[in-house]
Amino acid sequence: MEWFEPVLKARPSSANANMDTLPGPDTVPSVMKSQFEILDLQYVDTELYYSFPSLVVKAFVDVANVFEEPMMSLPLRARQEMIEQLIQRGEEIVKKYPPHKLIERHPCQLIRARVRK
Repeated sequence: MEWFEPVLKARPSSANANMDTLPGPDTVPSVMKSQFEILDLQYVDTELYYSFPSLVVKAFVDVANVFEEPMMSLPLRARQEMIEQLIQRGEEIVKKYPPHKLIERHPCQLIRARVRK
């Protein structure tokens, strides 16, 4: 939260009530069932390393699009400035905390499926 506080504050107040943007454990498999036959479903924990600020920001902002709602309301220049601010905050946090405090574990699903005919 500390790292991404600026973008979270930019979020419309109505959106602050529901900060969880990730699907629950049954969401993806239940949506897939109409088009796919699930052959294997595994639940694993993944580790996220917050040691490299520019990569972390790119992963959350550009790749996973976790902050899509607040970022899309920003003009291009303000969006670029927000990304730079998040990278700078990340650099401060990497200096502030020891390496073992910069790791988070998250649940993840690995799904192997076949398209239904």
